[in-house]
Amino acid sequence: MDTNQWLSTALMAASGISVFLAGYILLQRRACCSAPLALLLATSAAFGFGYALELVSTSLPSMLGWIRLEFVFIPWVPYFWLLFAAGYAKGRNPGILAAALLAIPPLAGSSIALAGRVVPLVFAEAWVRSDGPFPVFGFEPGPWFIVNTAWTALALSTGFAFLGAAAFRAAPGLRKQARLVLVAALVPVAGYLAMLADLVPWGLDPTSFTLLPIGALFSLEYMRHTISGLAPAAREAVFEAMDDAVIVLDGKGLLESANQAARRAFCLDDACAGRSLAEIMPERTELAALALEGKGRLSFRVAGLGGGAAEGADAYWSVRALPAKGPGGKTVGTVLVLSDVTEDERLLAKLRELASTDELTGIDNRRRFFENARHESIRASRKGTSLAAIIIDLDHFKAVNDRFGHAAGDAVLRESAKRLAEGLRGSDFFCRWGGEEFAALLPDTGLEGALALAERLRATLELEPVQCLAGPVRVTASFGVAAGVPLSSGWLDQLLGRADEALYRAKEAGRNRVVADAAEEPELRAAADLTTPSGGESNA
Repeated sequence: MDTNQWLSTALMAASGISVFLAGYILLQRRACCSAPLALLLATSAAFGFGYALELVSTSLPSMLGWIRLEFVFIPWVPYFWLLFAAGYAKGRNPGILAAALLAIPPLAGSSIALAGRVVPLVFAEAWVRSDGPFPVFGFEPGPWFIVNTAWTALALSTGFAFLGAAAFRAAPGLRKQARLVLVAALVPVAGYLAMLADLVPWGLDPTSFTLLPIGALFSLEYMRHTISGLAPAAREAVFEAMDDAVIVLDGKGLLESANQAARRAFCLDDACAGRSLAEIMPERTELAALALEGKGRLSFRVAGLGGGAAEGADAYWSVRALPAKGPGGKTVGTVLVLSDVTEDERLLAKLRELASTDELTGIDNRRRFFENARHESIRASRKGTSLAAIIIDLDHFKAVNDRFGHAAGDAVLRESAKRLAEGLRGSDFFCRWGGEEFAALLPDTGLEGALALAERLRATLELEPVQCLAGPVRVTASFGVAAGVPLSSGWLDQLLGRADEALYRAKEAGRNRVVADAAEEPELRAAADLTTPSGGESNA
């Protein structure tokens, strides 16, 4: 088989494969650039088919017949090449207006071929060359040949630039594939330039020989979901629409990309690309450290950036770092997924507050009081300072409920808690002990100081009645006081128990009075045995 027959057979086979691949891609249509790729394959196959038959032709009329067929499709090859490259790079097809304007040169070229004006508009003169191993077509360029050459060169170079930009911007996991497409695209560009420079022997046109196999390579990438899966509009839309902020870093820890949520939350813009998180967010050193680690989790708080009902409050973020894997499982970067958990934190804070706060009075409940009291007891024991405890019981509270109703009783509890809390120091701990009882723990306070404070609280309660819907309700209370320096782990319970015993004695003695347990301070034992009736003289 002669050389021209070998070349013709190879082109025929490649053209057939390209037609099959074009049909497959058109049926699948899984990517925005699938239609331009399929049409690129189809027009290249038609061009290759015509050129294959031109190579085995021996007469000028036969050659011109096949060349006329070729030039119906040749102008469309760079057109669909350009649409494919733009769609691949941008993740979406060019607009209808842009596609229509770009179609003007190929429409004109096809019209010339269909009108039978290849000579003299495309070729000023034509002949059969006999200086090679087989007859080939020789020509002098005509005016449209020059226009078509310029159009083809512009379209090929522009498409190559699109692919280059896509390879430069590709995320770490996509970069290898994008660069493969770019290198493959260089082959037909180089072949076309070699033909223009008259570097191909015997005047052969290498364009079809390069376009067909490169188109097949693109198709294989398509079927492996690399072209259709790595740069589709759907993937980009999901990435941008995510509620979570996503930051993609390359293998050097430099910002590769960020979705809309991340750009909005952390004020990222195009100027941040290619910079490290340590530069972009110097205040978030823990985030930069996690990015360098490449995996793990952390949480952080941003002061004053909360939104919604609590705008201006703190914002809370939970961060997960994931390694970005490239082909072969190699780590090529890091993906940070940042979830705004501000509402969750607010809900948890509310639940903690409900778990530690008395619902009716709004002060600490008994569980929270014991947590604080135990910590304070440990501190006082370490420093050797005194702690005082006061147990308070509202007098004849059941009678208030029976006479005025439970609504009045609730109002008395709320107002009493308010007055008692206002009379304590900021360092004191105060809670609803249970029912109509309250408790206070006074750090750095001896028995004498606690007695004086309790007496002031007693006087405050009885000073003015509580105003309820059912009328004014006079409120008095009995107080039991104990104090001392913590000596053992069970000392706190003992202190509160002694204060409770003193309260019992106050109620036994007639209520509305302060009674102290002086077990730790004998010099005040006499005072502890005294009581202070309403309107009477203070026992402190």
